[in-house]
Amino acid sequence: MPNKNKLPLHALKSLSIKSRLVLAAVVWLTAMILAAGVTIPTQVYNYMVDDTRSQLSIFMDEIAAQLEVDHTGHLSLAAQLSDPRFSRPYSGLYWSASTDSSLERSRSLWDKRIEYKGLDKDAYGARDEKLITLEKALYLPDYDGPIHIIVGIDEEPIKSTLQTLIGQLWLILGLLFAGVLTVILLQIVWSLSPLTKLQKELAELKAGNKKSLEETYPKEISPLISDLNALLFHYQELLERARNHAGNLSHALKTPLSVLKNEVQTLEPKTQARLNAPLNQIQDHIDYHLGRARMAGSMNILSVKANPAERVDAIS
Repeated sequence: MPNKNKLPLHALKSLSIKSRLVLAAVVWLTAMILAAGVTIPTQVYNYMVDDTRSQLSIFMDEIAAQLEVDHTGHLSLAAQLSDPRFSRPYSGLYWSASTDSSLERSRSLWDKRIEYKGLDKDAYGARDEKLITLEKALYLPDYDGPIHIIVGIDEEPIKSTLQTLIGQLWLILGLLFAGVLTVILLQIVWSLSPLTKLQKELAELKAGNKKSLEETYPKEISPLISDLNALLFHYQELLERARNHAGNLSHALKTPLSVLKNEVQTLEPKTQARLNAPLNQIQDHIDYHLGRARMAGSMNILSVKANPAERVDAIS
């Protein structure tokens, strides 16, 4: 009973060259598309987060420039911030500044605070939305302790944009997969067309329509074509020699054999019966070799056809 584990390996070994090339192309192309589908969204997300943090850094500098603290540690802003979202409740853009004794926050937080939850200590805003945050410890000359500033923005718009991009990305990657695979298939068919042409020419050679391989082939298989033609010419020459040798031999034996048969006919019946058997056997051998000579005289070696039953009957 064959080993079932070896069957897939045997099936792979028996694949045609075209099937192997197509399988290899599908495997590496699928791997590349999947890698792109996973890597590109991650890179885009990281870029969008970095860009958002750059915006938060600008807000952080603006808050630090406007922040004031009195001798009691009370915090306040000297002027309203430029982005109106800080003044709109639950807008998704927040800031807060705190000391040991005071807390100042944007109107967008309303009565909430930026809180850290979960094992990863992610920051959440007024609507309990996950935030991208930037933190800084600020030191002012009029206050001895640090002022802890947090600026945060809702992460959901980034995720929503990313999901839209992912959908479009997979559509593009799918079209790219189909297009590249089509080009690869056309390339494989075109690259293997010389082998298809060689197969057709060998069929014509076998049918006796040609004496040699005459088509033009790529340089990679031209040496093989030259060797095949040289082999064909070599055996054609051998067959021609065999035909001539058999023909000469048959003609050399034909006349003496006829004379012997005529002489035997003049002998007594018992002697005729005794000599006719070996003479007929010699005649059969001559006919057999003449048949082989006629077979060797065909157009080429691959077009030779013979009936084995007739040859067996001839020598039995």
